[in-house]
Amino acid sequence: PDIREKAIYRIGECYFNLTNITEAGNAFNKVIKLFPQGKTKIDALYQLGELAYMQNSYADALTAFEAIASTNTELAPQALFRCGEVLMKAGDYQEAIKKFKEYRIKNPKGKLSEDALFKTGICWQELKDDAQALAAYSQLMNAQGYFRQEARFNIAEIARSVNNYTLAIQHYKAIISEEPQHPLATASKRASGICLYAMKDYIGAKETFSQILKDYPS
Repeated sequence: PDIREKAIYRIGECYFNLTNITEAGNAFNKVIKLFPQGKTKIDALYQLGELAYMQNSYADALTAFEAIASTNTELAPQALFRCGEVLMKAGDYQEAIKKFKEYRIKNPKGKLSEDALFKTGICWQELKDDAQALAAYSQLMNAQGYFRQEARFNIAEIARSVNNYTLAIQHYKAIISEEPQHPLATASKRASGICLYAMKDYIGAKETFSQILKDYPS
């Protein structure tokens, strides 16, 4: 039975990788039906949540992820995080923020903690609350991973939107100096030029744009 259960689950994974959503769902549902106490039940349920998410069936995805999040399994923290992402994708930003906060409280050192904080900032921006968004992004200024510069860029964009060009330039330049090869570095250079132009520093803006043309002739 253990081998049969694992085989059915693997069949589901194969169909998933082949993007055959219907057959993948049939296999994962079969695992849950035939082996309600099986070792792969939680994994199958998680995959069903992912399939529902791919089909924009947010209620079904949320049901699956919430069921896993309430367990003591290894997938519980990740499922809780996915609940926030599902709600975010569905446009329910207030509830998404609650889920991301719950994840961070339960998993303060979790591998998705910075991601949860960054997405909290995005949700606040969608809710047009720049102050809350800035509060979330500011907590990532000491992050060591991917989200440090992403947060800094969003802080700069918010500052630029309220005409605080000095603060915006400060953050744009920080990205460029810290990680000149970062994907956001080029956008930061251009945004700095736009800020200088808005401040009527035409010489500085001209120098910035000229340097961009020199660095990226194509």
